[in-house]
Amino acid sequence: MRRGNKEKLSWTPVRSGKLYCSSACGGGCTYAAFLKAIKNGDELAAHCGRGFTRHVWENLGWHFHAELVKNRLQISELSANTFHANLGGQHVASGRTPKAAIANVVRNIKTDIASLQALLKGLE
Repeated sequence: MRRGNKEKLSWTPVRSGKLYCSSACGGGCTYAAFLKAIKNGDELAAHCGRGFTRHVWENLGWHFHAELVKNRLQISELSANTFHANLGGQHVASGRTPKAAIANVVRNIKTDIASLQALLKGLE
């Protein structure tokens, strides 16, 4: 959606009929897609386990992930059998279930720590 120069763009979505979209997005996002993202985000958070909550955002469509804020862990569903775990924005792994993705990211981090400890051995 093109806006005049005087109108400020906003990331606050506005509902107009079937649309629920912000002027900064302009992707024609729908209210139905917003409700579906909430439902899917709640289901994913429940599947991930205790302490996970859903996070829904808009950017050329409605998106969701489950997050465990305390550990800065985010789980996204890439497809029906592929989940993506992102820890701290630096460590990423996938798995066939949310718990498998989490286990894979933790395993990868432990492997990285062991490699770094080996590199540091003898330098102290």
